[in-house]
Amino acid sequence: MLSEVWDPDFNGPVLFDRAGLQELGGLLRASVGYTSSRRGKPKMQQAIIRNQNILGGEPVFRGTRVPFRILIEYFEGGETLDQFLEQYPSVTREQAFAAIEDAHSSLVSQLEQER
Repeated sequence: MLSEVWDPDFNGPVLFDRAGLQELGGLLRASVGYTSSRRGKPKMQQAIIRNQNILGGEPVFRGTRVPFRILIEYFEGGETLDQFLEQYPSVTREQAFAAIEDAHSSLVSQLEQER
């Protein structure tokens, strides 16, 4: 089964199989907490926050108690962004895109530094 994930650099959907989604999820999870200002887009810190008083400091979407890892788990399980947003209406599409885009940018930056 293939799942569709929006790629802001490609400006369109990219299809992943289950293994690809699990790898993407692991990479995104590893990059939570890094920041980027690529193309003047919002930084993840604006969409994702860490506060010791909210779920013990686990990264959550700003203004919610929804952990970022839940979105990654949806992708790893083959679910779509729309399914996640339907289940967690307190998270906006814009927040999800900002978090994913910044995680992507941070990961690319990290990988480039490792070369």
